[in-house]
Amino acid sequence: MKWAFVLLNLLVTCTNGMVKYSGSIQFLFISNINGQLILSPHRGGKKKPCFVIRKEKGGFYKGENKWRGRKNILKGEEDNTSCVEPRLRFAPSPTGFLHVGGCRTFLYNYTLAKQLKGSLILRLEDTDVERNAQDSFREIVKDLRWLNLSWDEGPDVGGAYGPYKQSEKIELYKEIAHEFVKEGKAYFCFCTKDELSEKKEKAKLVRTKYTYDRACRDLSDEMVKQNLSKKKPYTIRFRSPTGRKITLNDILKKEITDSVDEDFIILRSDSSPTYNFSASVDDHLMRVSHVIRGVEHISNTFKQILVLEALRARIPLYAHVPVITTVQKKKISKRNNEYLVRNLREEGFKPECVINYMGTLGWGSVSKREFYTLDELIGSFDLRALNKSALVFDIKKLKWMNKKYLLAQEVETYVREAEQFLIEKKVLTKGCTEFVRLCVSVFKDDVHNYAELGRYIIEAISYDLLAHPFDKNNEKLKKLAIFLSLWWEQNRRSINCFEDFFSENFNALIGHLAKGTNMGRNEILLNIRFVLTFQNRGVPFVHLFRLWALAKKCKVPNYVPLEDRIRHLKEVFSG
Repeated sequence: MKWAFVLLNLLVTCTNGMVKYSGSIQFLFISNINGQLILSPHRGGKKKPCFVIRKEKGGFYKGENKWRGRKNILKGEEDNTSCVEPRLRFAPSPTGFLHVGGCRTFLYNYTLAKQLKGSLILRLEDTDVERNAQDSFREIVKDLRWLNLSWDEGPDVGGAYGPYKQSEKIELYKEIAHEFVKEGKAYFCFCTKDELSEKKEKAKLVRTKYTYDRACRDLSDEMVKQNLSKKKPYTIRFRSPTGRKITLNDILKKEITDSVDEDFIILRSDSSPTYNFSASVDDHLMRVSHVIRGVEHISNTFKQILVLEALRARIPLYAHVPVITTVQKKKISKRNNEYLVRNLREEGFKPECVINYMGTLGWGSVSKREFYTLDELIGSFDLRALNKSALVFDIKKLKWMNKKYLLAQEVETYVREAEQFLIEKKVLTKGCTEFVRLCVSVFKDDVHNYAELGRYIIEAISYDLLAHPFDKNNEKLKKLAIFLSLWWEQNRRSINCFEDFFSENFNALIGHLAKGTNMGRNEILLNIRFVLTFQNRGVPFVHLFRLWALAKKCKVPNYVPLEDRIRHLKEVFSG
């Protein structure tokens, strides 16, 4: 029977036992998949509700109302075999800060959730207390918020499927693990750490990969009771099927077949759940439909499929995306600060540029475009078009792209964002807008991010009055220093801003120096720059004097006035 009408007498109850609906509804039979009847009310409309009926133990039938009509991961194809609302998740462990690999994974999940008109969950997998880092989750959220990314459910926004911190559900995991033991899906393991360490050492000696030997798998009920009564420490291990091949239909890698030969631990001796167990339980309870994560998780996926099957749960669609490497083809370490999103934020990259770069990393549209807004990424991104090989994160390419973003924005936007950033970094104080505008004009062609602009500014205005990297026996420098000192003494009482006066009379000063020191113009310019800035190169003097004058006027922090620099020269060479 392909199509048929089914008349059901329904008695729908809420979780508190109250009757929510009672009566008869005519359904259209759609299909029978894996023992599930997929039914839909016989009515028109593009978005049709769907009712799934499953046969449970004891001959009872369980029904669940869902919605059908969502597009599945393969664009343009209707998923008539499933009635699951698209629900994706990003589940970091608070063991460190968000790096570019995690950012990429979040962005893929975010983009696909938007494409499918589904929900995105932020879940904190914080059950490994020893590895948890203080404030890690807060910093991860801060980085994601800086990127202007959001989520529908999570520890900070709530939702119908919480708690979203695994540490708040330890008792639940413990209860499910013990239920697995009762059902024969798991067992108590009383092997001590010393015993397991000894077995691992023996495996090393014969150069074989260690796999737990299932010593406790078939303990008698009596032996288990004795060990428990003696309060002997135990873990709970999953009873993996021997010799079974598991097939994973990965969205990117197509069909992958492997087996799980190890009875892996699902509950530690301190009653905390392991990653593969808690992640599987949460994916089930939170009704996760798609899991997008790094290719390094493939071995975990096979274990999680077994746990999900034991939970009688729907298996999500999986996509394992390539690893991200450095330009040198080395795997990016979480300990390398250069690849932390926090570092990109601290360096003053524009968040929309980071989104653009990460969203197109290893992927490109047919048009070969490089610049996308977030909305354009959502509309164009195709998970299947990702490169299958490792993706290269090139910080130079990101800097190049960020410079394009900086130059493309309105000047006032550039000035406003730069000033705000530099105030936060204590390079400037409030009231320096005019000075920042000049700095943007002078340095914009060389700047790749706002932190770099700050470094250019500090380099241009700072001067260490305690330093004297001069050769006192250098007669040319000595003559130059003495000449500048005398010139300053002669004019300092008649001028308000020595920087402006210096700029206006600079060419005349060069002429006098050429006559009095027997140096050529270029040599004089090089030496003046060195004695006044401690640098051998920099922005043209015409810009430098304007920067100094405005820095003095705006009372820019760290600026050392020109007269103080010349006074320092006098002290060094006359001492």
